Amino acid sequence: MPLSRFPGLNKINHAFRKWLSQFDLVYSQKPAFEGQYNYYLEGQLMNTAPEIYAFPQALAELNRGKYFVSVFDNEYVLEELAKKLKLRGVKGL
Repeated sequence: MPLSRFPGLNKINHAFRKWLSQFDLVYSQKPAFEGQYNYYLEGQLMNTAPEIYAFPQALAELNRGKYFVSVFDNEYVLEELAKKLKLRGVKGL
């Protein structure tokens, strides 16, 4: 059902998108998007939303080479990720 059928909700959605757009877009599922931070977004993170925006502190951490995972990743996914990162030479896991 289109949001346009719910004017109040549509207004909130528009205001939220406008507010969110002030932050850096670090991931998008759109084919033309060139994500320089994709390397640091792991696990199910890129499957949880079509776009990911970074607040300033998160963007600073991405620029420092920190990795991010989804809160929904289970222990098995995290163990596999740890193995992969170890092969990349990431220390302190």
